[in-house]
Amino acid sequence: MKRVTYKDYAGVSLKGDVELGPHGPRHIDGASWLTAQVESGGKFGTVISYDGTGLTAGIHQAIAVYPRELESPDDGYAKDDQGPLWKLLHRCFQAYPETQLVKDMKDFLVKYGIVVVNGVARDADTHKILTGLYLRQVLTGSSDGVMPDSGPGRKRAEYAAGMFSVFFSSMLTQHIQMAWGEEHLIKRVERTKMRFLKHTTRKGRTIQQLIYDNVNNGIEVSLALSKDIPASFDLAMSVWLSFTVNAPSIALRRMCRTFQSYGISDVDVFSSELIRSLGKSRWGRWSDDYRYGRYQRTRNYAMKVWPKELFEGKHAVMPKEL
Repeated sequence: MKRVTYKDYAGVSLKGDVELGPHGPRHIDGASWLTAQVESGGKFGTVISYDGTGLTAGIHQAIAVYPRELESPDDGYAKDDQGPLWKLLHRCFQAYPETQLVKDMKDFLVKYGIVVVNGVARDADTHKILTGLYLRQVLTGSSDGVMPDSGPGRKRAEYAAGMFSVFFSSMLTQHIQMAWGEEHLIKRVERTKMRFLKHTTRKGRTIQQLIYDNVNNGIEVSLALSKDIPASFDLAMSVWLSFTVNAPSIALRRMCRTFQSYGISDVDVFSSELIRSLGKSRWGRWSDDYRYGRYQRTRNYAMKVWPKELFEGKHAVMPKEL
């Protein structure tokens, strides 16, 4: 596998080869599909380990470790630095406990002293919660997140990537990955409060209550059909949900700012301004100025599904240039 460097880290990039099919009729189906396209190219089995997360896998790319939350080596065992990958693994293990696929993955983890208990990676002997540094040592080949150029560390990192790629390419885990991803997007809408609003009484209201209820007559986001809501809103919220996977707090600030300035009475204006707010952000590579940044990649995938008029012409909601 090719060694890839990113900022202060290094690891592998393994593209999956099992294509994600078309999405269903619900609004959340489209949002999940779009997120999967941007995160993994819509390929089951895509795995990376070059960004300090230890290892990232799954159609929506769940991380093993939060790099910024890592404890120092002297802290021993901690739990706050573990990412959602272990919860996704746990759900797969629960669904198919007796399959060879699950047994092989468990054997691989146990070989390096890891067991997954209720979505948490623990020491196979003591059952203490493992640190992100240890997990990164196993999955990337080095606790600092820099896969060695050669030697046992690199071999282990490449083998780990291959194991996770096979696991998440399997037909057995595909529907679990999709359901897990959709569940997180739904929770983002139903539970996230608009806490960055200036209006104090609205800060405690959720995105479902302030946004969706005013557009979709109170229908829950999990049940809303794309055909029953304005196409501009269907696109804008799918794009927003996709961006939240990368930086939820930044995306929420953009949502609150748009709602504060434009409200939701004119859905087309709100939708256009929300997308504009995301595409004009200087966070990460969100800006539309980056040819292969998040905005342009999201737009390219979205154009395969949503109506052409949303992307071209003077009334475009998601134009190529903002």
